[in-house]
Amino acid sequence: MRNLAAFLSQNVSQSILSERRSLAGDWPWQTELGIYMYNVETIQQNVKAIATAYADYAKTSFEQGKTYVEQLAQVKSLDQAVELHTQYAKTAYETFVAEANKISDLYKEFTKEAFAPLAASFGTK
Repeated sequence: MRNLAAFLSQNVSQSILSERRSLAGDWPWQTELGIYMYNVETIQQNVKAIATAYADYAKTSFEQGKTYVEQLAQVKSLDQAVELHTQYAKTAYETFVAEANKISDLYKEFTKEAFAPLAASFGTK
């Protein structure tokens, strides 16, 4: 009886461990955890690039506004003021569109890289 209990205890323990190992193999998040983990360095580089793009745009916009106000202070007539304002608005709009497209492209690249492991696991490009 004692040998039977020891035999059952040992076999049941091994069976449970074996079952746990086989179950772990069924769950991709346990066996292929590396696929789903983000590359932290890549994420940091992308976030830094996006933040830099925002900072560059803010600096450019501020400089344009500063120049506009300086020029506006020197205007002598209403026609010159309207012309200056029109030029400033056009330049500000063009800068905004260019920087927004640049930042949008950075977000697209960031999203592609962040979800690349997940897309790879589904076999999509």
